[in-house]
Amino acid sequence: MEGGPRPMSAEKPVDIVCKSAGSKPPAVISWWMGSSRLKHNKDTVSADGNFTSSVLTFRPSIEDNGRQLTCRAENPLIAGSALDDTWDLEIHCLKQGVPLRMFPAAKPLLLPTLRKGLLRRIL
Repeated sequence: MEGGPRPMSAEKPVDIVCKSAGSKPPAVISWWMGSSRLKHNKDTVSADGNFTSSVLTFRPSIEDNGRQLTCRAENPLIAGSALDDTWDLEIHCLKQGVPLRMFPAAKPLLLPTLRKGLLRRIL
């Protein structure tokens, strides 16, 4: 995936690009969140069939923090040819104009508090 893993803002759409080159026939690119296939992508194959590009439009939620997003490129004629690129997601949210970074270990403690609209400091 282009650009490497980066923090994302909750509920703010982001386009993520995945590219594959050299597969004959062109690679089929799919997107996964854990074991669930994502569908909001647009694929393009170059005129010579040598390059495949897929753009996923993704709107992360705070619940996605710590989950894994995977781009998978696979030659449809070769079993077991899949190559994966996986990011561990880091999702930030804004609470009354103050950025809040959710750490995977703290998520279960903070999420119920955020849902109630209160932000408590956990030391």
